[in-house]
Amino acid sequence: MLLISENEGYIAIRTGRFTSFDIYLVKTDKDGVFSWGKAVASDNIHQSASDIIRASDGNYVIAGAEQVNGPFLGYVAIVNSSGDFTCDYTSGISRLFSSLIEVKDEGNAPYFVVTGSIHNLSDRSGDIYIQQLIYNKNANNIVEGWAIQLQRDCNQKAISIIETAKGGFIIAGNRSQTTTGRGGIYLVEIVPDTTYPEFKIVLEKTISSLQGIVSLKTISPTSDNGYILGGTLNQNNSGNLDYFLLKIDSNGEVNENWGGFKTYGSNYVDSAGSVQETAEGGFVVVGQVGDSEGSDDLYIVKTDGLGNMIWENPVLL
Repeated sequence: MLLISENEGYIAIRTGRFTSFDIYLVKTDKDGVFSWGKAVASDNIHQSASDIIRASDGNYVIAGAEQVNGPFLGYVAIVNSSGDFTCDYTSGISRLFSSLIEVKDEGNAPYFVVTGSIHNLSDRSGDIYIQQLIYNKNANNIVEGWAIQLQRDCNQKAISIIETAKGGFIIAGNRSQTTTGRGGIYLVEIVPDTTYPEFKIVLEKTISSLQGIVSLKTISPTSDNGYILGGTLNQNNSGNLDYFLLKIDSNGEVNENWGGFKTYGSNYVDSAGSVQETAEGGFVVVGQVGDSEGSDDLYIVKTDGLGNMIWENPVLL
């Protein structure tokens, strides 16, 4: 799920509003009050959504996964500004797409870069996958460009991707050892070695917490050239999952003014889906919050620049 614009309101996505198969879009005003909701038709194909962006042409682009009598495949859909379906793309092999961005290409039309994971069932390891996708408006279809696979001797899951000022990308996710399961938040920054798909790694870092098990869900750049991270924190391995926010600098170091992970949510299972910096230097995070009956709803939190809550607003659907 993802918020788009604080001035115009927010767009968020979730899966399974009407059936276990559909992708559902929600529009709220700038105060988080529900405006409208629409389902992206799936024709009884199991589809799930992980990310959504607003492209430079005004369309929304959704990344996720699709399953048709077999393994999950990477899935991307384009809908117009009213949420109506335009076209989609499905990968040919087993992948899970978790995040995408639009990249401006001087002299050429913009293209999309999507990241996700490829899992190896034999040893339970996983690799990060990065794919260029090009939207052909004349043919109304999406075609593949270059692709990169980051291989390591551990289980890696890509969650978010952002473009850097160096012309590269930061991929943020989670990593764990296949034998012990220990790990944390994983950050890797790559830059092109002349041109993609050839690349170099310029930053690689793992962040863990003494407060419990952390699982990253989103990363967003901030105006001070750092990043804001959002996800879930299992406090002392209790099973009570809360939202968390964490501020880091461009080298992946935790901001000392924050004093660690900031948490929000209910006494049940909560999960942050996306975070964005506000015009006044604070943050808005959107995700899901649980209740005593086991259901969940969209949940929007606004904080100041140090992660202190200003307001919270569950969006009941």
